[in-house]
This record gives sequence, structure tokens and C-alpha cells, in this order.
Amino acid sequence: KEWEDRVITAGWAYGGGHALRGKELKLVVTTGSDAIKYQKDGEYGRTMDDLLSPFEVVAYKVGMEYAKPF
Repeated sequence: KEWEDRVITAGWAYGGGHALRGKELKLVVTTGSDAIKYQKDGEYGRTMDDLLSPFEVVAYKVGMEYAKPF
């Protein structure tokens, strides 16, 4: 979150700035839980795509390409 607050700023990444446009955002995630828990009908009731969707939206806002998380 700190990276996001420092980097995704108006005038640099959006709102007149385009420093990240065309770059690829790649996320590597580890949870310590079994993958089956991250399904709509799983223990947590959310998929990893659901949980990571804010990053996808930020990538879209600043013109980045959002890669499938690993």
C-alpha cells in the first residue's frame, strides 16, 4: 500500500502524467492457505481475482497492462 500511495500520484502516474502507461503490473501472491478456500463457495467466500481487483483497477486508471497474478 505504501508503494501505491507514493507512486500512483496525480501529475506523475495520472491526471496529466503518464509515467506508467504501457508498463506491465505483475503480482506475485502467497497466502499460506489452500487454494480451495479462495472460491466463491470456499471458506473465505472470495476468489483471488476478487481480492486483487483493486490492483487491476489502479492499473487501468494509470494505463498499465494488468498481467494475470501468479
